[in-house]
Amino acid sequence: MKPLKVLVACEESQVYTQIFRALGHEAYSCDLQESSGDLPQYHLEECAIECAYRYKWDLMIAHPPCTKLSFVGQQWLSHPQDKHLEFIDRRPHPKHPNRREEFVEALDFVNALASAPIKHIAIENPLGFLSTELGRAFVPHDWFKAHHIYQPWEFGDRKTKRTCYWFKNLQPPTRLYKREELTLEQRGLDDQGKNQWFEKSTSKQRSKTTRKLALNFALSFINEIENKENKLLNFRSHLLNK
Repeated sequence: MKPLKVLVACEESQVYTQIFRALGHEAYSCDLQESSGDLPQYHLEECAIECAYRYKWDLMIAHPPCTKLSFVGQQWLSHPQDKHLEFIDRRPHPKHPNRREEFVEALDFVNALASAPIKHIAIENPLGFLSTELGRAFVPHDWFKAHHIYQPWEFGDRKTKRTCYWFKNLQPPTRLYKREELTLEQRGLDDQGKNQWFEKSTSKQRSKTTRKLALNFALSFINEIENKENKLLNFRSHLLNK
C-alpha cells in the first residue's frame, strides 16, 4: 500500500504528525502558530480550512480550538444578571461583548472542517457544545450526530482528560483498558481522586494529545483504511479476471 496522505489540522505540537511519519506515512501538521514539534519541515503554518480544501488528503485529524466551544466558556455568552431570561432575550456579557459572534464563528469553523472533501475524518474536542443539539445543527452531517468519549488512561497514558471524537468513515478505536482495571494513580489521580496532572499542567499542556492515545488511534486508522483499500483492490482484480 502506498503511504497515506494525512493532515493533522490545528496541531502545532506535532504529536500525531511524528507518529504517522514514524509509521511511514506522509503526514503534515497545520496551524497558524509556529510548530513546537521536532519536524518543523512538515508543518504548514496556514489556515487549516485552506489546507483541508487546497490539497488532496486520505485522512484528516482535526483539533479545532475549543475555547469558545467548551461548556466552561458558557458563562461568557450572556450578561450574568440575565440568567432568568430566555437566551434570546439576554444581553451580551459586559466583559465579552463579542463572545456570541465568536461562538458562532467557532461552530462554523468546525463545520467547514467537517465538510472538507476528505474521505476519512476524525475531529477532536473537549466535551462541550459540539456534542449538543446546537452543535449538530451547525454541523449537519449524519456521521457527526454521534460522539465518542475517550480518556488517555484507556490507552496507557497516566492522565485523565475526557475528550470527544467524531468519526467519518472510521470505526472508533478500541480501548485497551477499563476503569476497573486501573488504579487511581494509573489514571493520573491522587488518593482522593483529584486530577493531579490536570491541576498541575498549563492549558497548553492539557490541550496536547497524549502520545499513547495518538499512537493507538493512528494504528487503528491506518489498519482500517489499508484493509478497505486491499478489499477494493481484490474486488477489482476479481472483476478483471472474470
